[in-house]
Amino acid sequence: MILEYSSGLVDVEQTVYSYFSILGLVHPELEIWRKVALEREMDFRSETRQWNSLPGVPVRNDDKVGRNDPCPCGSGEKYKKCCGPNPLG
Repeated sequence: MILEYSSGLVDVEQTVYSYFSILGLVHPELEIWRKVALEREMDFRSETRQWNSLPGVPVRNDDKVGRNDPCPCGSGEKYKKCCGPNPLG
């Protein structure tokens, strides 16, 4: 197995290392696979930490017009009777 290979979806080294470790099998490259799997896990965790550091507050649109608010077009009517979601209905 070439170490430069990475499928992008499945880490081959991590899969092979897990398989051999669970079954208790010995392989000459087992330690190399372990190191590569741990490095990728650490990279994944650091990327996850970056995503989790984003603010968790939802974005709110303060410009939203309520159904019973005056229509923003300036007609003087309620939004629901003028330019609302169904002005013809």
